[in-house]
Amino acid sequence: MRDTDVKYTYTEEDIRKYSEEHSMYVVERSFENGRSEDIKREATEEERRLVFLAIAGALSAIRNGYDRRSVASAAEYFLIWSNPGAADETHINTYDTIYNPVLDFLMKQPKCC
Repeated sequence: MRDTDVKYTYTEEDIRKYSEEHSMYVVERSFENGRSEDIKREATEEERRLVFLAIAGALSAIRNGYDRRSVASAAEYFLIWSNPGAADETHINTYDTIYNPVLDFLMKQPKCC
């Protein structure tokens, strides 16, 4: 679905820089005694690659007019499907690692037209 109401002016370089910066860390969720706990930790090399691709792909699609929430959700699911440990007791919190950073980037961007 296209989002024709909002146009963004950020560049490929902006996408690359932001994606690299946000791929350095992941938010990991663990469960203990029925409670969840999220901690930010340094990403592994493979996690960096996947997070970079998810965020950069999402921001590129949104810049080209696709619906921001749908694209951010798809990028989040990309990481879920790419991460074999997603169903483990301890796993990457994709909402805080992908979805929120994508929308946070957009909130800070000037819109045009």
